[in-house]
Amino acid sequence: VSEYAHLIPTYTMCELLGLPQQDQSKFLKWNLDTLAGADFTSDIALNAYAEMEAYWKDLVVERRRHQTRDLISQILHAQVKGEQLSDEEIVGFVSLLHDASQNTTMNTISNSIIALARHPEQRQKLVDNPELWPNAVEELLRYISPVQGLARCTTRDVEVSGVTIPEGDQVLLLYGSANHDENDYVNPDKLDFERVVKAHRAFGHGIHHCLGQAVAKLETRVALQLLIENLGQWQIDEASIVRNQLVPTRGVATATIHFDAQG
Repeated sequence: VSEYAHLIPTYTMCELLGLPQQDQSKFLKWNLDTLAGADFTSDIALNAYAEMEAYWKDLVVERRRHQTRDLISQILHAQVKGEQLSDEEIVGFVSLLHDASQNTTMNTISNSIIALARHPEQRQKLVDNPELWPNAVEELLRYISPVQGLARCTTRDVEVSGVTIPEGDQVLLLYGSANHDENDYVNPDKLDFERVVKAHRAFGHGIHHCLGQAVAKLETRVALQLLIENLGQWQIDEASIVRNQLVPTRGVATATIHFDAQG
């Protein structure tokens, strides 16, 4: 599963950011070294962060000299309150795009392939009723919640269930739990492509709402639709599933998929 799911987001990121395709293995390695491990501060992760920073710094210098039509060039000429972003700000932004555009989408695709193997009746609905695809993608995002949660700081005192959280405290927002809230969804642990999906929290909320959600949804739909239309039925070897970091992302390191022979 991972061999398929990892490539699509990496190809897409390279295209949008104008990055050389020959470096895609490097980008994928950096992403897995920093976000797929159990420790963000391990020697492997810190080394990957250092290599990325050097790469992005050199790239920003090169793009200032030779502007293209890619997203990085557009960021270079963006203004905030009449001032252009500094090189340091752009390096940070590009590093964020690199991590977020790959990790979350590859996890969405991987977990969706597993979910569709476990729920063949839902997969058949997409074969019989292709018009369900847009809603199916939303339901998969709700059901899977590829980003399980992220930390935020309170901007004021707030009371939750009789407990006061002081201003400035750090809280962990569990999007995965919110997406399975029985107050919002009937049988929330059931995958149902005919469900009326409310505003799920897979992409966050407010000013932190994922800016790449449209691309992520398109990548997910294309990846899954190609499998269903061209390879039909499949099963997952449950014993082969190895998960990587569970918070904040819910990833799949490896999982073996078996396709039925086509007649």
